[in-house]
Amino acid sequence: MMMNNLKVFIVDDSLIVRSRLVMMLAGVEGVEIIGQVGDAHTAGSVIASSKPDVVILDFQLQSGTGLDVLRYVEGSGSPPKIIMLTNYATEQLRVKCTFHGVDYFFDKSTEFEKVLDAITSLKAKKQLN
Repeated sequence: MMMNNLKVFIVDDSLIVRSRLVMMLAGVEGVEIIGQVGDAHTAGSVIASSKPDVVILDFQLQSGTGLDVLRYVEGSGSPPKIIMLTNYATEQLRVKCTFHGVDYFFDKSTEFEKVLDAITSLKAKKQLN
């Protein structure tokens, strides 16, 4: 049986964080990193054209915020799953992001590795469909 890869797109203004995510996910079979950018404006258009299954999204970005990116994907017919990974992990921001469609919300400093668990879970769900 041919399995479809889980297509992941990374949006973070830090090249170090993007590289760390790529390295962490590179060893996961069935996960394909289809792109990465550091600014909100570029992210919206690239996500619309590349149609990832999952977007790992930082809140604070060059030329905007993660909420700006969420506005781009909210209107799409089949929006990707969103993993918000931020240094600004307040409860107020968590509620706001969840309202705008964020599926997972993690603090970069204490929950970085939970991204891997979320990706593994989403990959398993995709394989069932």
